[in-house]
Amino acid sequence: MKAGITIFGAIILSAPLAFCAAETSTTGTQSGETVLAEVDGIKLTLAEFEAKRPTGLFQARNNFYEAERKAVDEFVNEYLLNRAAQKEGLTVSELLDRHTKAGGFQQPSEETLRVYF
Repeated sequence: MKAGITIFGAIILSAPLAFCAAETSTTGTQSGETVLAEVDGIKLTLAEFEAKRPTGLFQARNNFYEAERKAVDEFVNEYLLNRAAQKEGLTVSELLDRHTKAGGFQQPSEETLRVYF
């Protein structure tokens, strides 16, 4: 399981870097030339928009990043669960049952809960 955690950590840590690299490559110098609208024959570009309203797309880009990150996290978790289940010759639900319902886990006492919460 330690190898699974290491792989999981490496993927999670590298995912934001991949997103940044993809974002940089698609928003390089050519994106500044992207025409957003044309009014009376004058082309309004992304570069002009970002220069006049630098935070104009921040929330939209942040929402996209969060959604993309969540989707990648879910994909990686599903992949790791499937791989662990396959390794143990079980289905995912059997694996989860085995590791969550099987012995070894006890409800914390009231005193323990008070200490931590």
